[in-house]
Amino acid sequence: MLSTNRRFERVPISEIRDIPEIPYDPSLTRSIAEVGQEVPIILEYDGTVPEQPFKIVDGIRRTLSLQHLEI
Repeated sequence: MLSTNRRFERVPISEIRDIPEIPYDPSLTRSIAEVGQEVPIILEYDGTVPEQPFKIVDGIRRTLSLQHLEI
């Protein structure tokens, strides 16, 4: 999600770069699958890579879980 002046927008995972290749957290993934993503992922915009202009500031584990769930 991208916040613009306290508004949140959906950002495709494919537009986020530098997602580490570490295992996802199964319990967090189950929780997201059951109740949805309750805490937003904080991203930073950096347009130097036009195809992937966003970097994760906070929420790597949530991103990995969403990626695993293909959301």
